[in-house]
Amino acid sequence: MRGALSLAVILAAGVVWQAAAVAIDSPFFPPLLDVLGRARENWLSGPVSALFLTQAVADDVLPSLVRAVGGWALASVIGIVLGVLLGMVRGLDSYLMPLLEFMRAIPPPVLIPLFLILFGATETMRISFVAFAVMWPILLNTITGVQAVEPTQLQAGIIFRLSARQRLMQIVLPSALPYIFTGLRIGLSLGLILMVISEMVAGVNGVGYGILTAQRSFDILNVWAGIILLGLMGYALSVGLQYAESRLLRWHRGSKKRSV
Repeated sequence: MRGALSLAVILAAGVVWQAAAVAIDSPFFPPLLDVLGRARENWLSGPVSALFLTQAVADDVLPSLVRAVGGWALASVIGIVLGVLLGMVRGLDSYLMPLLEFMRAIPPPVLIPLFLILFGATETMRISFVAFAVMWPILLNTITGVQAVEPTQLQAGIIFRLSARQRLMQIVLPSALPYIFTGLRIGLSLGLILMVISEMVAGVNGVGYGILTAQRSFDILNVWAGIILLGLMGYALSVGLQYAESRLLRWHRGSKKRSV
């Protein structure tokens, strides 16, 4: 039922877009069917042997996904590992938190010139830029999650003679997972945004670079097609993460229901 309602809302929004664009008749707000036609021409008009995918998918879409997901994955590993270490050492966060909050507060786009100086306009620059900026919400949420573990749970682990590694894997990480996934969701959205920015500023391909190129040549259909593609990419990544979260946190929701 929920899926049908969601589909109905999407279809209704599409109808409104199409009708409004026809009524306004502006070159800067094309009808949805024209935009979808251009999107199909750009990315889904290839041969059957390639599943109708065009060369533009390999040249632009896949590199953008690698930059966004690669930077997010790197940030996730670093943020979770550091977050667990800092969260388990009581009192250390009081010294480091001002510095971490300061680093998190720096607007990521202003760091692009620094990353260009360090790495040049390379893939390393784009992925490391995304990873550095995405790391902070993951790191801070992991610290919060680790520190939120009930002391009684840790004491029970000690009573049952669990090793430090067992307490980490069986008590700390499971309890902190809801906080960690909150950071991962924030980081995924941020990673997609920063991927586009890095491609627009220092890219030679990618969806963001394609949108900027289309804007400079006043190719409005390609601009809108790129925007829709980015929305679909973000939605697909979000659904994938939500699925992983629902599988890993099923026990957490079950325990919450039992406690009500």
